[in-house]
Amino acid sequence: MPEMPRDSRSHYVLKVPIDTIQPGNSLVVDRGQGRQLFQVEEVTLHSKKAADGKHATTYTLTSGPVAGGGKPWTMELPAGSTVTRLLGDAEVEEYKRNARNSRYAAGYHYAQLQQSDITVVDQKRFGDLWADRYSAEGLTLPQAWETYKSH
Repeated sequence: MPEMPRDSRSHYVLKVPIDTIQPGNSLVVDRGQGRQLFQVEEVTLHSKKAADGKHATTYTLTSGPVAGGGKPWTMELPAGSTVTRLLGDAEVEEYKRNARNSRYAAGYHYAQLQQSDITVVDQKRFGDLWADRYSAEGLTLPQAWETYKSH
């Protein structure tokens, strides 16, 4: 997993897909005056039919109350965009756990697809190795499987 850089206030910042943002998330945005906090209050998904007949999907993010009584900010971004999310220590640990669990599941299921008679113990072993070692070494699942089978 890539390291998440810490900002100067002891938080972590991470580029994430727009479709993962939920109300309550904190984002870091640059509105032309340097980095500023954007506290997400509402996320709305819009889909419009474009002239070419395809659907264009956008997300509208609305901030919470702005200091000094100003109007909430809104950001409209196309699907597929990334935003910079601000994470505290507890959220970072949860993110790392979830990412590790996802890698484990991918390895566990890949092993089963590669060898139908594999034992659950060996599936778990490969899942753990994929999650903790092989993916960090930059191997693909097929390369990791070959490495696993050769030992």
